[in-house]
Amino acid sequence: MVRIITGKAKGRKIEVPKNITRPLTDRIKTSIFDTIQHIIPGSHVLDLFSGSGNFGIEALSRGASHATFIDSDTKAADLIKRNLKNVEMESQASVVKNRAEQFLKDADEKFDIVFADPPFPLDPRKKIEIFRLIPYVCGKHSIIIVRIPMEESLLQKLNQFELLHQDDFGVSIVGYYGQN
Repeated sequence: MVRIITGKAKGRKIEVPKNITRPLTDRIKTSIFDTIQHIIPGSHVLDLFSGSGNFGIEALSRGASHATFIDSDTKAADLIKRNLKNVEMESQASVVKNRAEQFLKDADEKFDIVFADPPFPLDPRKKIEIFRLIPYVCGKHSIIIVRIPMEESLLQKLNQFELLHQDDFGVSIVGYYGQN
């Protein structure tokens, strides 16, 4: 179980799939949300590789207007729906069972905040392909947040989005991309 740190669902617990070995910790989540707090209210959030929905639910709790959760695993998608129901936020969310790259290719909507936390044992070429598709679902003022293992390197650019900042957390790196 992980908890929602702040906002209208503060302190509520959400389930994490049993196969997730590195859920987004409170420390990393707090750092990310401290960095992006100014753009959360009213935003439309895309949570790729959602797992439990931890990131998107935290964003909703802090004032995002809508979150779209993408996960290719049926059990994860069902768990996200349960978690949304438990925190009473299902009306503000869409849960899509699909592969991230397919969703990004087919999407016709734009997101203000995109969070991508792919499974760590993911082929780096596939990861780069997915990261390069993300800007197509972003607007000019969107921010893209990616989490990768410490032993990998962040790309300096994702199409027109440049790496603005990165934080190191021991086993992982979080990168923030935007347009200047």
